[in-house]
Amino acid sequence: MVRYGWFDLLLALVVFAAWSLAVSDHLLRVTTGQGLRAGMNFQQQGDSGGRSPEPGASRNGDAGTVGDPAARDAASPRSADSGWTRRILCLYLPYFETDLVRRDLWTGASSATSGARRNGRTLPSGPPSARGLPPTDSQCGGPGESGHQAAPLVLTRRTGSSVFVVQVCPRAAAAGLVPGTTLGQAQASVPGLLALEYEQVRATGTLQRIARWSQRFSPLVQICPPRTLLIDVTGCGPLFGSERNLGQQAVGALLRRGLRVSCALADTPGAAWAVAHANHEALTVVPPGHSSAFLAPLPPSTLRLEPQTCQQLATLGVRTIGDLFVLPRAALFARFGPETVRRLQQALGEVIEPLADETLAGQPQSQLALEEPIQDCRVVRSLAGHLLEELFEQLSCRELSLGRLLVLASFANADPARLEIRLARPARSSGHVARLLSDRLEQLDLKNQAGTTPHAHVPETDCALPDGLLGLRLVAAETSPWRSRQVRMFDQADFEQEESLSVLIDQVRNRLGPDSVRRPELVDDHQPERSFHYVSAEIDQQAGDPSESEDGAGSERPARLLAEPQPLRVITGAGAGPPTWFASGPVEHLVQQSWGPQRVETAWWRGPDVRRDYYRVATDLGEQFWIYRDAVSGRWFLHGVFV
Repeated sequence: MVRYGWFDLLLALVVFAAWSLAVSDHLLRVTTGQGLRAGMNFQQQGDSGGRSPEPGASRNGDAGTVGDPAARDAASPRSADSGWTRRILCLYLPYFETDLVRRDLWTGASSATSGARRNGRTLPSGPPSARGLPPTDSQCGGPGESGHQAAPLVLTRRTGSSVFVVQVCPRAAAAGLVPGTTLGQAQASVPGLLALEYEQVRATGTLQRIARWSQRFSPLVQICPPRTLLIDVTGCGPLFGSERNLGQQAVGALLRRGLRVSCALADTPGAAWAVAHANHEALTVVPPGHSSAFLAPLPPSTLRLEPQTCQQLATLGVRTIGDLFVLPRAALFARFGPETVRRLQQALGEVIEPLADETLAGQPQSQLALEEPIQDCRVVRSLAGHLLEELFEQLSCRELSLGRLLVLASFANADPARLEIRLARPARSSGHVARLLSDRLEQLDLKNQAGTTPHAHVPETDCALPDGLLGLRLVAAETSPWRSRQVRMFDQADFEQEESLSVLIDQVRNRLGPDSVRRPELVDDHQPERSFHYVSAEIDQQAGDPSESEDGAGSERPARLLAEPQPLRVITGAGAGPPTWFASGPVEHLVQQSWGPQRVETAWWRGPDVRRDYYRVATDLGEQFWIYRDAVSGRWFLHGVFV
């Protein structure tokens, strides 16, 4: 009888555990590799008339096997530091342009509605919605509902003497309309069709604003005109609870703004693009490593191939991306060119496709990513100072000056923050900007606290960031070429006074907001109320000199203009000349001399008719006033005082 000791039992246990791990690893590889391959073959048999590859046949000739998990894992882009699998979020707005117009029609805020025409008739402005959102397709055209909010909508563009449809809404698409149809054919096919002119500039600007808004999820956002955004959210999922929660926040925010969206999250930009453009669901999350299974049933056009290539593939019977998997790569390259193979490799992660941050492309910037969150404002200010010095070094190399600074901050337990510092005068050195940046960084913790104004002052002893700063990015959002200025010997005092004024304006605006300091600017208009408007106080933009206005009108008008003309009691002589006596409230004035009249009239398109005869009068006390007689009502008013 053989007896086994404790050592023999322990050795047997170790051998059994190693064998179990080997078997589990083998089963896992078979499940993730061969299982997906078998599923793709089954799909191809259903779509391709039972055609399936031979066992062991290569999918790409000599280039290797697409379904090989080891090769795919090796090609999958990962972060070198954290080991995160790359994750890309694609936001596709299928009816972006028509959704914008429909939202404006529903809220009554679109300037195009006043001139929009439906079947030759001018459209009335719709009532504003309580929520400010456009109606959905299920809400449009309901029982008892009428008006242009419920009509099928198309956007048109004139080419020569013809007008073509360039965009259609879901209701118009359901009626059989497609882009490229002439407007006459569309109106004949769909009675009651609403046709508006396509505004590409407005759509492009709105997409750029959505891209800047999307930086709350990740700082790396690529714009893919005309309706798509690609966002690199690698490692950002845990900050929002999960990747699905991140996608739901993005989708929900766009839906609340009246924009239909199809969102997909995958390992590669190509896979995320394909799933978002092919699926009709609001959110699709592709598990890591399962991109090929989701790509297999999709049409090849979702790989961003040329229309001619897609037509050639359809002629050969290639209906899905799964059909492309079974074709040798060498044959694809020879028949359809390198672009088809490259797009397929990008979608599968065999070739890395980098994203370009086009929202801030080409602008001088400096950034810092932290391994651990920082809560002390003093440390944050020190790091920001180094980044600012680095930014001004870039500006100096490019011979630029800073006009507007953009600060992007990311936190461990809060949404990203965006701060803006606009300078009254372009800056060449970082000293003054560093003080402004220090004050704004103290306000970061107030951004996420209810009931606190974003420009409130934070005491030095209470400066802390409870959410923890994880990253900081400084961007020179507005720059201008640096123009050196020669200061003369006796103009030093004026130059220092101008510098002090710009510093004061920056400090006030930094505390109270960007619109807290404004200055008047002259406008070429004869009506006094409209001869000026207020603009942001910029030192390098001087207001015009009233004495240099045309026809000498500036010298005939007072420097002080009343906000509202005050009615006068007057005594006039014979005829329609100026008064000999007038009273403004309890104060009476005796006119000694007068100049005028000066007739001011407005055009018919300006609204109410304005016809005035202005006089400049001097009283017995030496005061001079600017008064006028309203030619419509015959009443007299005081409008200004000469200093």
